Amino acid sequence: MKKTVAVLLCLAMMLGFGTMALATGADSTSQPEKSTYEFGFAVPDNIVPGGDVLLPVTFKTASLGEEGYDNVRFEIVNTVAPASGNVTFKAKDLAGRTISFTNYGIYIPSPGFTLPARYRATTDWTLNFSKSGTYVINFKAYDGNHYKIAEASQQITVAEGSFTCTVPEEIIAGQEITANVSFVTDYNFEDVHFEFAKTAGSGDVLFKAQDSNGTWYTFVNRGIWGSDFDITAPYSESTPWKLTFSKAGTYTINFRLVDSDGKVLIEDSQSVTVKEPSSNEDEDEDEDKDDDGNVKCPGNTHGLKNALKNHLKNRKHWNEKERSKSTARLLELLQQRGVTLEELKELIKELEKEIAKDKGSDDDYKVLSRMYKLKGEKYKTYINGKKVDFDVTPIVVNGRTLVPFRKIAEELGADVKWVGGEKKVIVTKGKTTIILLLGDNTATVLIGGKKTKVKLDAPALLHNNRTMVPIRFLSESLGADVDYYSEGALVVIKT
Repeated sequence: MKKTVAVLLCLAMMLGFGTMALATGADSTSQPEKSTYEFGFAVPDNIVPGGDVLLPVTFKTASLGEEGYDNVRFEIVNTVAPASGNVTFKAKDLAGRTISFTNYGIYIPSPGFTLPARYRATTDWTLNFSKSGTYVINFKAYDGNHYKIAEASQQITVAEGSFTCTVPEEIIAGQEITANVSFVTDYNFEDVHFEFAKTAGSGDVLFKAQDSNGTWYTFVNRGIWGSDFDITAPYSESTPWKLTFSKAGTYTINFRLVDSDGKVLIEDSQSVTVKEPSSNEDEDEDEDKDDDGNVKCPGNTHGLKNALKNHLKNRKHWNEKERSKSTARLLELLQQRGVTLEELKELIKELEKEIAKDKGSDDDYKVLSRMYKLKGEKYKTYINGKKVDFDVTPIVVNGRTLVPFRKIAEELGADVKWVGGEKKVIVTKGKTTIILLLGDNTATVLIGGKKTKVKLDAPALLHNNRTMVPIRFLSESLGADVDYYSEGALVVIKT
């Protein structure tokens, strides 16, 4: 009996050690290393709303491992879009079937798709954006266990542009006014024209304008301006229109940029309130007498030239009350009166000439901001009184104005460097170095060897082949003061 028990114990011990050996052997066998992957996007230029655009998306091995993944699928999402903006995605799978969805969808190249360790393939996606503005599309790859293999996002700007219609504050039925209609865009268009129409209002609207040859054209309630012409960016043009409203009430005027096929590319509207004429309304005497008894200028500028001359004369007056009075009068006239584009250009030129001499005052820039609002132009930038001319119009992202980094940095006396391989912007002035990465919401600032991370409201980004950076952050980091005049979106920098 004892001998039998001893034999059984020996067998049990041998089996235990064998199991331990098997377990140890299993633990010592490592899992095959997986490859890593990345997305790449080939975004075309000049994307317009409503039209199909080809976007090749490449998915490839970034770091080669021993094996890939099974049951792979791709998730595509439109994560950022302008209000009511949609994106339609279309692509063919490996069997030639068309996969189509709007804003969100799943793409599987083939049932149970196996992703090899070494892989590279480009899928031609056809995208259609419903509205102009900035979009962000996101691509993700998952395996059958919902493990995220790779992810990437791409920002896409679609034919941004805008109409601005500036009208006098007071409009009387039956009286002709001047309305400056401006169109601004950073995109190229082929075979386009402008359309305008009264879309709401109980009366008729008479439109009159003069073309570049001096020929007058008249329309009632709607019309077409221009005959299938090309627009080359950057584009900013204004047309002074003479408008007459037949009745009092509230009107809506619609402006459109339309291609030769009738497709609306960009659209804006302007609401206008028209008052009844007063039976005892006195004629304004600004044309017949001086502003505050000062220098009188003849002509039909409704006192604007007089007011500007008095503003310029009093801008350095020792009496603050006199300075404020002349500036307030000029701002009042700019707000109340219809003014032609040529008059505005002349007024702006004269004021800018004075500002360039001494950097300009707060009152100067208030007046200048209102003038540019009337002219339908935005994002003008001044450094120490000198206007900065950008080859790409500044843009606004998350409420922050972005400008071409090289131009603004050089105007501020800094050295600039672009590291293309790392998508990095380096700006240096004295002991200060600023480093920004495209798409990153954090910037690095080094001052005398001290390193600081700064969170940005808007990241640096690529726009029309220019690297755009937040102007306030960059300027203030280089020791400059920045003021913003919201009426005309005017940026003023002083060092």
